Amino acid sequence: MDFALEEKLSRLEEKLDDRLGGAWMSTSDASRYCGVHRKTIFRAIRRGDLRVSQRLGKNLFKREWLDKWLSG
Repeated sequence: MDFALEEKLSRLEEKLDDRLGGAWMSTSDASRYCGVHRKTIFRAIRRGDLRVSQRLGKNLFKREWLDKWLSG
C-alpha cells in the first residue's frame, strides 16, 4: 500500500477515535475485552445486568459499563 494512503487512513482512524472517545465497543469487542462469549454478553443485557446503547441500530458499550458489570 502506498505510504500516503496509509498515512491518511491512520489520521482518519485517529480522528474517529478522538470523536468517539475510543470508549465505545461492539458486542464482539466487549466479549473480547471481558473474556466471555458473546452469548454471555447478550444474556447480561437481557437480564438487565449490563447497560447497553442501541441508538445506532446495534449494541454499543462504554468501557466503564463493562468494568462495572465485571466488578459485580
